[in-house]
Amino acid sequence: TDADGRVYWGGRVPESADARRELDLSELDLDTVPFFAARFRHEITTIGRGPGACLDLTVRTYDPALRLPVGPQRASLIVSPGRRRLTVPFRLSPVSPGVFEGTVRLDAAAARLPLHGFAGVRHPVVRLTCGGRVNQGVLLAPLDFPPLTARIPYRSGTCPHRLTVEPEGHIPGRLQLRWEPVGATGAVVRPVVRRLARPRVRRAARLVASALR
Repeated sequence: TDADGRVYWGGRVPESADARRELDLSELDLDTVPFFAARFRHEITTIGRGPGACLDLTVRTYDPALRLPVGPQRASLIVSPGRRRLTVPFRLSPVSPGVFEGTVRLDAAAARLPLHGFAGVRHPVVRLTCGGRVNQGVLLAPLDFPPLTARIPYRSGTCPHRLTVEPEGHIPGRLQLRWEPVGATGAVVRPVVRRLARPRVRRAARLVASALR
């Protein structure tokens, strides 16, 4: 908040006029909108590589209107490459008024993928839960971190995948996860199952996938 009472994203008042114009929140009625529509900014401050397809993330959340009570906050990291969501709970602790921070390990290999595989991009979101109310927002990534890749092995009949973790590359700059089926299993089984996704075909595909491991 500046001397005129205008509110901006971030931990300090932006220095340039262009930055102040882009980050100005004063006209958004932040303190009166319903909690589900409240504006929180979730940023990754550090990214560490864990075992396999694990990512260790430090997440900082800005609450410019002070909508969250003082104290630790319940949060979840959510990503849905298939029909079932992968939800990873974690805690955000207060570090200063309106600023919270926490760490979370995202194991992308734990996400349930379709049997025929998944080729596509997903952007994890952060969900806040406070007094029975829920708010969900995008997770922003540092634009300068290099892409990370990992191989997700065969699992429960699903073909192996290559996972790439990277910044979105354009505004708003979300964290981006990209899955690509790889190997003979993906090339042979995936097109068949995608066209003929009946129970008998799915069982046959699992047998073929097992043989091609």
